[in-house]
Amino acid sequence: MTQATRLLPPSDGMDPTYRKILWRLIPFLFVCYLFNYLDRVNVGFAKLQMLGDLGMSETVYGLGAGIFFIGYLACGVPGNLILQRIGARRWVAIMMVSWGLLSTCLMFVRTPTGFYILRLLTGAAEAGFFPGIVLYLTRWFPRAQHGRVIAMFMSAIPVSGVLGGPLSGWILSHFSAGQGSLAGWQWMFLLQGLPTVLLGICVWFLLSDGVQQATWLDAQEKQALTRALADDEARKPAGTSTSLSALVGNPAVWLLGTVYFCIQSGVYAISFWLPSIIQGSGVTDPNRIGLMSAIPYLAAAVLMVRMGRSADRRWHLVIPLLVGAAGLCIAASVTDNLGLALFIQHDLGHDGCGQWLATVLAADQRFSQRRRGRRWAGADQFHRPGRRLRQPVPGGLDQGHHVQHRAGAVRAGRGNGARRRAGTAGAGAGGEPVMRPYKRVSP
Repeated sequence: MTQATRLLPPSDGMDPTYRKILWRLIPFLFVCYLFNYLDRVNVGFAKLQMLGDLGMSETVYGLGAGIFFIGYLACGVPGNLILQRIGARRWVAIMMVSWGLLSTCLMFVRTPTGFYILRLLTGAAEAGFFPGIVLYLTRWFPRAQHGRVIAMFMSAIPVSGVLGGPLSGWILSHFSAGQGSLAGWQWMFLLQGLPTVLLGICVWFLLSDGVQQATWLDAQEKQALTRALADDEARKPAGTSTSLSALVGNPAVWLLGTVYFCIQSGVYAISFWLPSIIQGSGVTDPNRIGLMSAIPYLAAAVLMVRMGRSADRRWHLVIPLLVGAAGLCIAASVTDNLGLALFIQHDLGHDGCGQWLATVLAADQRFSQRRRGRRWAGADQFHRPGRRLRQPVPGGLDQGHHVQHRAGAVRAGRGNGARRRAGTAGAGAGGEPVMRPYKRVSP
């Protein structure tokens, strides 16, 4: 039985339609998000050559990596509101073409100022993509399936590590001779940025703004889907709030934001600095660095989808985060075996921390569809100042992976306490728990 078949409740008569939607939307959006994440973090590989070629310091790189999130913070919520106004097809296409061109333009960087400006603008261009796609997917599937559908979409993050690491390493190595008067890191920005532009153009032709605009659904399917989603929206628990003020005043939302802040402190330290960590251990060949950085992500790609199937249960969220914090702490103390450190860091640390999404999705059912876009964008912005302030620290200290691992472990461990509290905090006017027992659908 396929993942798509297991995903859907067998009693609502909508299985064929939901499967059709799943296979129409998720693979394409998966590829789009893969390049979104790759364009965001590929500076970690470019750093291996770029800093020496341009005479930049580690601190300059750290500031450039982190300044991305200032633009992200400023434009996240406005971008999501624009998506709701003009439609997903137009806005996602505009965003992807914009950040693809900006990411490509990093190949022309010559000064720290130029590096900062392009990273800032790239963050602004990418800001509305993730929360916008999450909102978009909630308009096609019932609330009970959101966690599983979005976990499949988000598995693009570890897959980008599996594919992006070896690809980046190969580009840096293959073009190291300066073909076309361009350095290897310049070719990397060019070859990884242009596909995003092409995908953005494809979005214009392949994505539908909503159910009624989907030419690949027949009239009967549209009618049945519209009715099923309306019934699902009408079954929201009593006391569900629809006001933005109730959202802002909801302590559970702030707790979940704190969880996200703590987790991403560790995750992005890994994403931006892993190639440098491997290089610092004595591995100098970019091909080997790319391959070594990819191996741990294989497990993450599988576990993110697998854990997403049970992510609506409280302890299924708490335990992975505990494991993640433990993995980061253990990896910090493994100094004589790089392979073992990478395995522990990612397969325990990264995979465990990756379960933050399900906690937010569990609370997501408390809000109307109209407010989910703002709530998702707001939650996604909460941790951005932490990312911005954190990235210069490893560069300024230049202490290898020990500083990064330990800082991430401390924050992830603190996030676990907030997550447990969020599991019992009231999420709406009804004062009911965020987490509820969920009746599992048997395969």
